[in-house]
Amino acid sequence: MSMRDTPPDKDTRDVPLTPVATQADVVKETKALERRLRREKAMTAHLTKQLSKARKEADLYRNSTSWRITAPLRWVMERMSPSARNAESSEIYPKSADTITGYTYPPAKSPVLVCEAGTTPDPAAAGWLAVILHAYYPDLLPDMLRALERAGCPIKLYVSAPPGQADRVRALIEPLGLPFMLYECENRGRDMASFLMLLRAVEADRAPIFLKLHTKTSGHLENGREWRAEILEDLISASTPAAALAEFAADSTLGILAPEGHVLSLPAYMGGNQEIFDRLAARLNLPVPPPEQAAMFVAGSMLYARTEVFAPLLSLGLSASDFAPEANQLDTTLAHALERVSGPLTHAAGMRVATIEHPDAPPEILGEGAFRFL
Repeated sequence: MSMRDTPPDKDTRDVPLTPVATQADVVKETKALERRLRREKAMTAHLTKQLSKARKEADLYRNSTSWRITAPLRWVMERMSPSARNAESSEIYPKSADTITGYTYPPAKSPVLVCEAGTTPDPAAAGWLAVILHAYYPDLLPDMLRALERAGCPIKLYVSAPPGQADRVRALIEPLGLPFMLYECENRGRDMASFLMLLRAVEADRAPIFLKLHTKTSGHLENGREWRAEILEDLISASTPAAALAEFAADSTLGILAPEGHVLSLPAYMGGNQEIFDRLAARLNLPVPPPEQAAMFVAGSMLYARTEVFAPLLSLGLSASDFAPEANQLDTTLAHALERVSGPLTHAAGMRVATIEHPDAPPEILGEGAFRFL
């Protein structure tokens, strides 16, 4: 029998061809791997530093009588220090049994709609994104806006700016030609107070999916700039918004898409926020403690989400007056407690939290000491 007459090992006529990766696909995958490698290297360095610190403390413990005697006091002081530093628990404000924080604060000025331009995308049309953006630091806005220009999908901006900065923020936004709403609001509650205000506008426009961003600095951290860069690279690198929308469209159980490496254990990172969190959860009818599959939150509060997941927060009727005046608080505030309800809210909606890089899988939940941006 000649080679021409030799029957094939397998009939391949009905076998579908494997799609050939395009150059764009290869570039995208390469960049994703490079980001993951940078994160892994940074995490290794962080854990090595943590291990070195623990070893030094262990050596001191073994060799010092005073270290052993004062250990309980240090433990207490470490956990009390955030509360002692923030105005949320300060006796300068009158106590109140009717507020979530337990205190009554001076009234805040009402937000002012400075400008509204462009046409809101049709609520019935699929594939548009509401971008909620707190622009407290306008100097950081241009890079974010340039990235959003390459979103790959229709977007509308819902922006808040502090007093005296609205005109500057408007001048940066208008040249993009995107529809937007711009509010001026008092600096209370960081990005969370303005988020609740803007979320109400997003819900009114019937936007199903939103992206929450803010001009984060975290000046109290040595690696605060690195933190902002890492989050934004994950969330708004070229065409990521369009890809995120596609994931939500394909999976109705997807409630939140978070930056990789930013989903934290709620018990491990509750900090000094337990009391306010418990009051908040009670008003939202969330179980305390939350079930294991809900005991997580997205650190940094920048994420993609379904509007319906966070809509229950609007029922609380919170305004800027419910947040303590700004005093460089690092913990134990209503804003910090609100950051920590993202996981419980998602679970209560019957949905799940995932990350941008692994939207089909459960997120890696970082435990105590594993998160390097603290």
